[in-house]
Amino acid sequence: MHLSTHEFEKFATLIYSETGIYINKNKVDFLARRLSSRMKELDILTVKDYLRYLTFDVTKREMEQLILLIVNHETYFFREYPQLEFLVEKVLPVIEKQKKGNKRLSILSAGCSSGDEAYTLAIIMREMLDDFSTWSLTVDGADISRRVLAKARAARYFTRSLRDTPGVYRDRYFKEDRDFCTVSATIRDMVNFHCVNLYDPDSVALLGNYDLVFLRNVLIYFNQTSGRKVLENIHGRMNPGAFLFLGQVESVARFTKLFNMTRLGSMFVYQK
Repeated sequence: MHLSTHEFEKFATLIYSETGIYINKNKVDFLARRLSSRMKELDILTVKDYLRYLTFDVTKREMEQLILLIVNHETYFFREYPQLEFLVEKVLPVIEKQKKGNKRLSILSAGCSSGDEAYTLAIIMREMLDDFSTWSLTVDGADISRRVLAKARAARYFTRSLRDTPGVYRDRYFKEDRDFCTVSATIRDMVNFHCVNLYDPDSVALLGNYDLVFLRNVLIYFNQTSGRKVLENIHGRMNPGAFLFLGQVESVARFTKLFNMTRLGSMFVYQK
């Protein structure tokens, strides 16, 4: 399907205004393929008709479906393992010290996709928090797509999602059946999922307040302006002293100066 420059700009502007996701002009063919796929599903014949359908959908459900095609939702359990080791060895002891006398801990997996990261964090907390049964723990996952959130709640995955999962956790918290695995009820019941547009402050305001936020491999979809807004929204939901984890190659530096960089051992972490 051919997408004219004018049509591309119309779609890119609409997507940006609703979600903050920035689609570069060199991705005309990429967007055209995604639009073509979605239009076939809906039996819509022209780009103009689909743009109208997208624009006047007051439920915003169609925008969610389109974003699902644009954003890469591929993830897996215990992704970027060195970061998780850093969390356990350096950050968690600081959090436990902060929470002495008030064992309430809230964690957010922002842009959680199919829930792998949120469940990973639940496993880590269950295993690594000192005297876990005495803690009041909240683990939330937030994503713009209801479809991936439905998958997250179902907690059923291809076994390849466990490729970086330590064997002891794989045996303890997953039931495997040939090519599939299911998260145990023990972990599944620890996590709640919410449909949230991270770019929309009113949407983010529906979340709680957090001591630890994972926003990994999300900022790559935003430009400087929209990324700053996302980080401001997240910052507003973080408790004083809360920690922020980004992807290993991501930085807040080009977006905002809201966060402090805290050195723990040989690595740095962002903190409110």
